[in-house]
Amino acid sequence: RKGSPLFYVFIATFFTLLLILFSHAFSQRELRAELPPEFLLARRDASSVSKEIVVLTDSVNKAIRTMNLLDVAEQRPKAVGIVNQAKTDIASASSRAFELSRHLERMTQSLASLPSASVQRLAYTAIATELSLVSEFLTYTEHLNAFLQSIERSFAARSTLKEQEAIGKALGEVNESAKTINRLNDEFLAKMRVFDTSF
Repeated sequence: RKGSPLFYVFIATFFTLLLILFSHAFSQRELRAELPPEFLLARRDASSVSKEIVVLTDSVNKAIRTMNLLDVAEQRPKAVGIVNQAKTDIASASSRAFELSRHLERMTQSLASLPSASVQRLAYTAIATELSLVSEFLTYTEHLNAFLQSIERSFAARSTLKEQEAIGKALGEVNESAKTINRLNDEFLAKMRVFDTSF
């Protein structure tokens, strides 16, 4: 995880956010009342991509819940198909998460151009929430990969009790991470609604 491009973009965006926060966000100088186009575009893109990530993670979770009900030994082709589709979907979601981190970076870089310190603070808290979503997505992919690897091992030979326990544990962790991703996205959207009424 720490070696992935997404991880490094996440860290860079986080520190850029902190730098701009302490350098500009609480300054008292008056800025023009309208929102800068670069912020609006980055916000639109971030919201769109975040929604796609939520849809993809929901799709993956529905698929693996279906697979968990299968008798893998009896319905192996169907289970293999679900695993392969889950891998495809999570790869797509990972690509979108990378895009999301870039859009958040763009939002962060335009914070100082927002009309007032209070508006800047509202935008900052929304961006911080969405950065948490990116971080949680990294955790989600770790848990999902552990689950899929356990399932694939069970294809080669009938699972042991220990392997079944590992599969159940990984599935539970995947579900919890998916719930957190959904919650953080809802929080981001709610904070942006507050932002929209702040000026």
